[in-house]
Amino acid sequence: MINFDFCMNRRAAALFLACSMAASAQAAEPRISVGSEHMLLVKSDGSLWSWGRDSWGQLGLNGAGNKNVPTQIAGASGFIDVIARGSFSMALKADGTVWAFGDNSNGRVGPYNDRAKVPVQVTGLSRIVAIGAGWGYSAYAIDEDGNVWSWGANSAGQLGIGTSDVMSHPTPILVPGLAGVLAVSASDETTLALLSDGTVAAWGYNPDGGLGVTPIGSVVAPKAITGLTGLSAIAAANSNISNGHFALDNNGSVWSWGDNTFSTVDCGQKRPNSAAYTIPVEIDNLPAVKQISGGDGHVLFVTENGTVAGCGTNNWGQLGDGSTTHTSAENTGPLLAQGLSRVTWVAAGNNASAAITDDGGVWTWGKTDSGLSGTGVDGASDSRNTTPVKLNVNAGIPAHYPAIFAGTQSGELRDTAIDVGFAPAATDVGKMGRLYIAAQLPDGALFLLNQSGDFEFYTDGALPYLYEGELPRHGPITFGSGDFSGVSGVTLIIGYGVGTGAAAEAELFQSGRYASILTLQ
Repeated sequence: MINFDFCMNRRAAALFLACSMAASAQAAEPRISVGSEHMLLVKSDGSLWSWGRDSWGQLGLNGAGNKNVPTQIAGASGFIDVIARGSFSMALKADGTVWAFGDNSNGRVGPYNDRAKVPVQVTGLSRIVAIGAGWGYSAYAIDEDGNVWSWGANSAGQLGIGTSDVMSHPTPILVPGLAGVLAVSASDETTLALLSDGTVAAWGYNPDGGLGVTPIGSVVAPKAITGLTGLSAIAAANSNISNGHFALDNNGSVWSWGDNTFSTVDCGQKRPNSAAYTIPVEIDNLPAVKQISGGDGHVLFVTENGTVAGCGTNNWGQLGDGSTTHTSAENTGPLLAQGLSRVTWVAAGNNASAAITDDGGVWTWGKTDSGLSGTGVDGASDSRNTTPVKLNVNAGIPAHYPAIFAGTQSGELRDTAIDVGFAPAATDVGKMGRLYIAAQLPDGALFLLNQSGDFEFYTDGALPYLYEGELPRHGPITFGSGDFSGVSGVTLIIGYGVGTGAAAEAELFQSGRYASILTLQ
């Protein structure tokens, strides 16, 4: 009989910490992201879809070429978030592992060749709850303890590691001096971090104070931006030299600062010192906002009533208002995207934009070259849609969002890491429940993790469980790394039941919310 104690007892504390499951973690809801010439979609069932140009393998389709309609990435399951920036793609699994593909400039995919044509696991990361990437060549991940990890380019100190250099950093590095981070957003060379106390820190390129911190000059380590509190979201947008920066407060108001090219920052509502606004100022004429997304020259807002407004460059119709005129003093914004309502998520890209509505509808607008619009049309180099167009794909309806289970074995068993995780159905988040993790031997014998962090042989009666309490949005758990060669052929199973005591176990089987996620080989 296999004894699991060797890999569990010394990690029990880490498991319990993982099961605390921070409320800030990413929800298992559909997400879309827009790069320079491609788009990524994660549906509510955890599958990954892509379309547009595939020059660097950024579609994850193993070099299948450009696609003008959403195309599923084979073998990709258990995902909960995606990021597209430039020709680079990144995705987060429910087990807390991070996967990247496409352009590997400055090592954002990892220590590989210049590109990856299928999703590749980013090594050195576990228990990740949120991801981000810059329009330059940097990438970021937040673990469940609220730490930030960064990798890629660092020419302006955008990795926040206390130095700037011209070298590539393909291995994630812990950003010092930060704790309780909920979200990260980056432009090409500037980075914002939202903290759990509702404040924001920033670092990176700062030639004229547009980063919002002093003194002027590159900031190579996180520094607090004064005057902003009670924040719930952040966004950074490429905008000429010092880039544009945005923060959403708990009242639904948006504050902005930084470079104002194309009136991206002030939406045409002129302020003093318009070349680079160094102090955050509230944007006028915006209804209450619930989400913001920064692109390459433009920014989009989802209002509380489900419409989309935007500011900035609009030469490809990426603001969706039916024109190609950017915001300015003569064309004061925010400009309203036409024909959109009940929007739950919006994504600003380089020359295009996308949104998801509450019926699972997926909409795109802006440049259509090389299939970027996803409408089935390849699109000429100068083609565009200046208003949103609905695609023939459904991202998932909230009432039917399923539970997502995932597991990853990161190498050969003699030297591997094992990660598992889940994201409950949207209707179950916050309810009382129990989490079960089981290991089934090849002969059928069953072991379950108990609250002490040990695998317990199961014969009959109530199922041992690892966690009981409110179900989180996302729960990644790691078994750590080491030699697991003694457990070859073992299948890991994860599931949860809603309720307390015996009711949770009964509901587990009634609902069928469990899955075999990984057979160790």
